[in-house]
Amino acid sequence: MKTLKFHIKNQINQREFKISVALLYALVILAFLQACMVNYKFPYVMVRNSAENSLIIGISSRVAKMMFIPVIPLIATTMCAGCRKNSDLNGNGLFSLLRMNKRKYITGNAAAVVLITIITVFAALLINQVLCCIAFPMNYSSNSYGFARYRLLQTDYSNCLFWFWYVQNPYIYNIFYMIIISLLSGGFALLSYGLCMLPCTRKLKGAHVSVLSYGLIMVVSILGQVLKVKSINVFLFLEEGHIASLRDGIILLVILYAAGIFMTEIGAKYYGKI
Repeated sequence: MKTLKFHIKNQINQREFKISVALLYALVILAFLQACMVNYKFPYVMVRNSAENSLIIGISSRVAKMMFIPVIPLIATTMCAGCRKNSDLNGNGLFSLLRMNKRKYITGNAAAVVLITIITVFAALLINQVLCCIAFPMNYSSNSYGFARYRLLQTDYSNCLFWFWYVQNPYIYNIFYMIIISLLSGGFALLSYGLCMLPCTRKLKGAHVSVLSYGLIMVVSILGQVLKVKSINVFLFLEEGHIASLRDGIILLVILYAAGIFMTEIGAKYYGKI
């Protein structure tokens, strides 16, 4: 536990983390401000509830949502980039001061990367929802699809991910998407960390590996969209309202984390012991 705390403290002090977090929170606040501006001209009875005005559903914050979806993988891969390509890998940084097996050190770094990314992304989305709950009504009897709520389960949208919960309670629906987006972000970060540990990328800077990881994620997602393979298309799970299954989401998470762990293990073995 002390080792994990050390890694977390080291990573949150990195410049890349501070810049990425600033960008992330700027996006969620921008989404809230856009929702306020759009709804300001409407009478109260025409204002959608706070769940549908949040960044997740994005009824009135479409511009911010369109920016958030393609950018969140890049933020996730960059957030902890500073901890991966510092002087520790050359044996003259913090690692040289610790009595620790290098494999354990790298694995602890990987765990901290995932934990920090998941918590930071979830907190940002939760803050956006809380701000919307303060500014907009909590009642969810109406919906953005124009159907009576009891008819929503009988529409073509019923095959969308977590649709049952959108009908029952859109706030729980939003929380489910916050969780899956946060978990995916942790997977993106771990994938980038693992890629950074490979011998072939050792000479690249952390920012370069982050961009490379982001490009890889985008290419695979576009390929999944073209081939209609839902389990490798991250866009289906970063944005709500798509037809997908929870099984596809779990497979995607397993692929991301397995790839990240595999490359991290290779890196740990390559660097051996100090």
